[in-house]
Amino acid sequence: MKLAIIAGLLILAANAHAQINLEKMADAIYKAEGGANTKYPYGIRSIACKDAGEARRVCIHSISNSIIRWEKAGKSKPFIEFMADRYCPPQPDHDRWVRNVTKLMQ
Repeated sequence: MKLAIIAGLLILAANAHAQINLEKMADAIYKAEGGANTKYPYGIRSIACKDAGEARRVCIHSISNSIIRWEKAGKSKPFIEFMADRYCPPQPDHDRWVRNVTKLMQ
């Protein structure tokens, strides 16, 4: 039974990953977070990153994990809004972050 549940979750996650371009979303987050003109590339502040390449890997991992959490939550809202709740918690910048990342992904 557990194996069937795990297999089902992996299939759902794979489908969502196919729909969300991780690289494109990471590019959008990079720009929304200030690009090359920021102290924290990709907005990564929770862990120390040695360079922008490592920050990008952390960002892509965060996107991937958020897809899995979003699937488990039943896709209760658009993915970018769901991810923003954790990546850019509700505060004055939250809605701007959602708008900017959404626009940059188009």
